[in-house]
Amino acid sequence: MKTCTNCKTDNSDDAHFCMQCENYLRPAARKCPNGHTMDLVWTECPYCKNQSGPQPVAEVFRHPTELDESRIERSPNEAKDQAAKVSPSSQAPASPSPGLEQDAQARAEARRKRLKTEYWQPGGAPADADAPASQKSGAARKIVGVLASYTWKPEGQVFFVREGRNLIGRDEENCDIAIPQDPTLSSVNSHISFRRSFVVGDMVSLSGTDLNGVPIEEGNRALPNYSTIRTGSTVWTFVMLERGN
Repeated sequence: MKTCTNCKTDNSDDAHFCMQCENYLRPAARKCPNGHTMDLVWTECPYCKNQSGPQPVAEVFRHPTELDESRIERSPNEAKDQAAKVSPSSQAPASPSPGLEQDAQARAEARRKRLKTEYWQPGGAPADADAPASQKSGAARKIVGVLASYTWKPEGQVFFVREGRNLIGRDEENCDIAIPQDPTLSSVNSHISFRRSFVVGDMVSLSGTDLNGVPIEEGNRALPNYSTIRTGSTVWTFVMLERGN
């Protein structure tokens, strides 16, 4: 008899739906002659078939892709190929060729030279003989001011402002003060110049130059001490060190 799990009504063994509440009746579980529970689709009992004792059903009916490869019999040639694939020597990373190592070293050296912390000693020789000519020319120029920015580095960036014209932009080769990581900064965006006084001007850049929140439309503007300058997306604070004679 099949007992309905919904209304507890007894039904015949061949019934598929309860005659009282029409609930679907689950098929009764089968058991082998030895009393082992069997699935309805099994044709033989896996527990009785295994002479060493009961075996988990998941192990007996594992998917073919989950079979242990160590139990698969292989020919001698296949065994050698498999051993070669997992040998330690085949897993060791190949050492780079000397040419690739030299290229990597050259790129690292070029990157080191591009990171600008060029603080020239007045009247002295430049620290790097391979520096651009625009930087070498600043060796004899007196430091008269400082530009500081916290836009791109939380610890801040500091650049010297020297006598004469100081170009500000993204181009490290032609600018005295370069911020290559600012995508909105023009190659040569602005300038700060000092002769008898400080002035700041825009170099007809796309994003413009602001002095204390006011855009510089044309010409130069007087640059007071502790002014705030915006070039591209970079915000600067200007500090005057010496007005000169």
